[in-house]
Amino acid sequence: MHSAGGLPLVAGHLAALRFVPDAVALDVLLAQVKTPAQIEGLFQRLKGRMVEPVLQAELTAHLGYAPGGERADGNACNGTSAKTVLTDDGELALAIPRDRAGRFAPVCRRTPTFP
Repeated sequence: MHSAGGLPLVAGHLAALRFVPDAVALDVLLAQVKTPAQIEGLFQRLKGRMVEPVLQAELTAHLGYAPGGERADGNACNGTSAKTVLTDDGELALAIPRDRAGRFAPVCRRTPTFP
């Protein structure tokens, strides 16, 4: 059995480590968490940092080209809008990407936990 950050891992979870930041970086981050409020704050920040790239990927798929690529129909990324969404864990501030034509509607937000 291997461990990451002092926690034992079963063999089935080893593949998931490819998606986890360096174990030392996680240990440094977690060493700063001392209270339940700090844990909740960390979860909220991590949630936002995970959702925003998904939203950006959705916009890229909607536009049909990668950032910096050639525009197929003249539509383009037009920055972001600050939005606060209500989750099961409370409010979450996000930077929602938008397109110039105003046709982009993120799918990621249309779930029971991201109304």
